[in-house]
Amino acid sequence: MTIRIGRPFGPFHVTTRGRARREELEEVGHEIMRRIAALLPPAQHGVYASDPTQRAAAAAAAVYPWDNDADL
Repeated sequence: MTIRIGRPFGPFHVTTRGRARREELEEVGHEIMRRIAALLPPAQHGVYASDPTQRAAAAAAAVYPWDNDADL
């Protein structure tokens, strides 16, 4: 087993309210995921890969049931 611990980062400060706050928090989440992806082998970066083809394939394979209004 290999455990990788990256460099510390953060804290993040969110200063807006309402919809802008939600967007800021979403970007913070993506930044955290990009940092985690950087610790993984490139083949496991998924939607956070630097290769656009790999990113597109990962996004196409992702399942987000809450994105489909027909299922509600």
